[in-house]
Amino acid sequence: MNRTLCRCHECNSVYAARKPDDGSVQIIGTESGCPCGSESSALSEMTGDSVDELGDRAS
Repeated sequence: MNRTLCRCHECNSVYAARKPDDGSVQIIGTESGCPCGSESSALSEMTGDSVDELGDRAS
């Protein structure tokens, strides 16, 4: 199981996540979707470009 970052498409929050071999993404510390109440299907793994974009916004 790998670790990654994921973003919720409902609330736009970013979380540390697990990525099991089946390709799904699960927020670390939860067993279902986002704390905002959205389902797991609203979560997607962040790519290198989207992670760089977060860094640019924080600067």
